Amino acid sequence: MIARIIPAIRTPRRVSVFDYLIPDGMTVSRGDLVRIPFRASQIIGVVKDLQPNPTDPKFAIKPLLGPYADLHLTHDSVTLLERLAIHAFTSEATILHAWLGTCPKFPGAATLVPSHAPTPPIREDRYLENHLECPEGILSTANAFIKDGSKVLILAPWAARAERIASRLNARLLTSSMPMGARFSSWSSFVRGSTKCLVATRIGAWLSAEADVVILDEPENDDHKQDELSPRFDARWITQQANTLKRSFIQIGVTPRLAADIPTQIPTLTPHLIAVDLHSRDWSPVAGLQHRTLLAIEEAVAAGQPVTIIHPIHGDRARLRCADCSWEPQCASCGAGLRVEGGTTICSRCHKKTPAITICATCGSSNLSGSRPGRERLEKDLRATIASPDIRIVSIGEWNASDVTPSHSLIVCTDLSLLSGACEDLRKKERLIIAMRRLADRANASSSTLCIQANYILLNEAKTWLTSDGLRDAFSHEFAERMTFKLPPAYRLAKIIFRGNEPAIRTIFERMLDDASRIGNVTIQGLYPVEHRGTREARWIAHVIAPQELPESAFLSALTPAVASDALIDLDPIAFFE
Repeated sequence: MIARIIPAIRTPRRVSVFDYLIPDGMTVSRGDLVRIPFRASQIIGVVKDLQPNPTDPKFAIKPLLGPYADLHLTHDSVTLLERLAIHAFTSEATILHAWLGTCPKFPGAATLVPSHAPTPPIREDRYLENHLECPEGILSTANAFIKDGSKVLILAPWAARAERIASRLNARLLTSSMPMGARFSSWSSFVRGSTKCLVATRIGAWLSAEADVVILDEPENDDHKQDELSPRFDARWITQQANTLKRSFIQIGVTPRLAADIPTQIPTLTPHLIAVDLHSRDWSPVAGLQHRTLLAIEEAVAAGQPVTIIHPIHGDRARLRCADCSWEPQCASCGAGLRVEGGTTICSRCHKKTPAITICATCGSSNLSGSRPGRERLEKDLRATIASPDIRIVSIGEWNASDVTPSHSLIVCTDLSLLSGACEDLRKKERLIIAMRRLADRANASSSTLCIQANYILLNEAKTWLTSDGLRDAFSHEFAERMTFKLPPAYRLAKIIFRGNEPAIRTIFERMLDDASRIGNVTIQGLYPVEHRGTREARWIAHVIAPQELPESAFLSALTPAVASDALIDLDPIAFFE
């Protein structure tokens, strides 16, 4: 018999499975982890299936070396791997390599713990205030299933959040920052059944088919998507696929994702809110703070309250800009704006450092301070105005990573418009609504006061997002706009990044246009050049758009020419060009 093995290595898109001979006396089945000879070394692989004869008889077939750590993935885990490889346009071998990481050479043996008879699978979406600790929240729900004997996988959007949940449940943890040995110990004990509860970030989403119950924390948060590296995947998509494979799936968050059908049970959030509309005559001596905000901080410090200031702008100031003619210098490598830190300028995108720019290249002015202040300037001015060790200034990333808010504190957001990031695209408002509601929920849960600075139009609109009806109206309007412009989630959208020789790319693009014309209901836009790539190879972007009702198989067929090339394809892009 021949075992078809998926090796845990990175391979080209169309290279995934290799044939190996099953030695006499050895028994294997789909999902078994095995040791295989590969070129001049030994690696780990998983059995995809068995067949009586080799795929190509003219090649010599090596025998399997033996089982690996007596680990056996479920049949459904292999099915999930196969589906994700198709969805991510990546080889099954590359997917498995991302799942397993680097496994130890001598893992030792362990006993498989029998699982109990699973209960009928369920699917629930819950949107709750203080959704971590409320009676129907994550902790209570997980504890109930653990007591029932179920294997529970909890997926959190950030490592700090995962650590907090794991600590509260006394559960195992799995994050990308852990050493490979600790990662192997966490996922292998969950596969064997000796660990009944595992809390992970998106790196552990592949274990959904090994669990009885999957709980997804804050499904509205895009940090569940691996959007920077290959393979690109979305933990939310993986968990939904596991639900079709008869695993229970429960989403628990504060805000629903944007969709055509908006849930009716959306919590109204009522934090103690200080709304400060930005006014040019109300700026205080502390850069970035209005007088009314500074007064709230002084009162909190006098009352002994901890103060957290969320200020998204790095460095001394945001992008350098001439106050006289509005000239803005750009990075010579990537074209992004420059900011000042100490005596150097730093690119906000590629982080390249250059000597400080002191003179405007257009008008010769030395007044290059006409831009918004950064955290360095804010901290310096605060120290000169208020002497208190209980004030901390954090970025948006640091705020999300901290996860724990001191009770009865003051939380200040210096610019609501930047709370979801400074990137300007058509999803900015959706992200801002989600971020605002999450901020309000954290203030509520810690009995803290929330002080928000924003222009008065945005401020008044943001107050309505905290109510159930206001959020439903905002999302209904947003979805209608996406429908008009044929953008997700109203339409399917694939983003394709082509790299290399332009004539060859245009040939592929023309073939895609021909295929789309035969399929119908498929629109292809492009090619859009990606500017400011510096010394890197040229890149172009194309969009493939289709109605949601078009079958996925037909949609994928429109991408066939791009799949055959070296293009990067994302069926679920987080950011897309207008």
